[in-house]
Amino acid sequence: RSHGMNSDAHTNRDDPQQVTLAASDRSWLPYWFPGVLILAGVVLVAAGFRYGMDLWLTPDQQGRLHFARGEFSEAAATFRKPMWQGAALYRDGEFEKAAQAFTRHDTDQGQFNQGNSWLMHGDYKQAIVCYDQALEKRPGWKEAEENKQLAIARAAMVSWS
Repeated sequence: RSHGMNSDAHTNRDDPQQVTLAASDRSWLPYWFPGVLILAGVVLVAAGFRYGMDLWLTPDQQGRLHFARGEFSEAAATFRKPMWQGAALYRDGEFEKAAQAFTRHDTDQGQFNQGNSWLMHGDYKQAIVCYDQALEKRPGWKEAEENKQLAIARAAMVSWS
């Protein structure tokens, strides 16, 4: 009897040296299944990293990736935390929207960032109010005092025009 490959795989099932893979033989499944999962993941990521991000990252983590890439508009739309959302809007030049985002974070830093946003937007009176509120929460804050003086000077320049 020959130990080579038999063209009729079903007739030689008892031969241990006969290599067959019948359709009903599922012993190969545990070896291929992890590979199929990995391939599916690669395809998902290759099809668009955004879809992969949705599966594995929180909205704020996704926002930080957009922010790091300089995609500030996308970051602002993705962030849930108001300070990050405001920072993205500020970097995107959306100063009024940034100020509104910072209002949802009622801290000295939130008030300071609001003041900066209003200052950049050209609403100097509102900026001064925000810097005053920041200074109430953190007296002697050098940066807030300096920015308040800048807002006062710009407000005075606008009123002279």
